[in-house]
Amino acid sequence: MEELRGKREKLQKFLDDPGLYARDPAKFAEAGKLLAKVEEELAAAEESWLELEIKREEIGG
Repeated sequence: MEELRGKREKLQKFLDDPGLYARDPAKFAEAGKLLAKVEEELAAAEESWLELEIKREEIGG
């Protein structure tokens, strides 16, 4: 999950450049799609982690 969070942060910083879209709309669009994919993967990973944590608590408690 940390790797995905790092990717998300880098992409967000890249997209935060106010002149990026004007300079390179294709790169902006590509980065936006990649950011959406990373966020989707991160959400799935967090959901899996949560499910495993709940199971661990049930077994341990």
